[in-house]
Amino acid sequence: MKGKFIVFEALDAAGKSTQVDQLAHQLRTEGIDIWKTKECTDGPIGQILRSDYLSGKQKCDEKVINILMAADRLEHVASQNGIIDRINKGQWVICDRFVLSAFAYDNYMHTDINDLNNGFDYTYNMNKVAMSKIVPDITIFLDVPVDECISRLTARGGKPEVFENKPKLELIAKTYERAKLYLKDQKKYDMNVININGNRGIDEISREIYNVVKQQFL
Repeated sequence: MKGKFIVFEALDAAGKSTQVDQLAHQLRTEGIDIWKTKECTDGPIGQILRSDYLSGKQKCDEKVINILMAADRLEHVASQNGIIDRINKGQWVICDRFVLSAFAYDNYMHTDINDLNNGFDYTYNMNKVAMSKIVPDITIFLDVPVDECISRLTARGGKPEVFENKPKLELIAKTYERAKLYLKDQKKYDMNVININGNRGIDEISREIYNVVKQQFL
């Protein structure tokens, strides 16, 4: 039997990584073989993205980041021992970010609706090959206010990545919601998005997520 493809989406510092770990642990207790992964990946393109571009070490137009992310995503999906390979072998894949992030982070700067939709079209075309190969069985969107995300980022310390500031995160949050509507209205890509209130205790959030996954797949 094929495995399932579960994606977590949210703003930076919304708690995705923690909830990926929580769900993976819960599903493993059910005897399910789990592969945890993320975007950008630990592959060669993803490593360059993280160390040089997202860190701000290498200055560039953000479109360069968008293109590299799309290439990293396609390799993630289609390479040997990538997402499709593992699902076909029966593993459940839990991924921290996928295509919905591309729509939000590629297009947050567009305030005009026509520019935004044109940007969404561009992102769709850039990711079309990866999107044609696989669709998440469920996308769990952790909804956390921007101010809370900024508070968590500040508490972490260290140098922020290029998207980790309040003005950008406010625009990205709005673009996430517009991207969900775009994909639904265009009937381009049904990611089965489930919104979860992520501004609560870790255990309370994880129980709700596990129950949603259990109701759909177990």
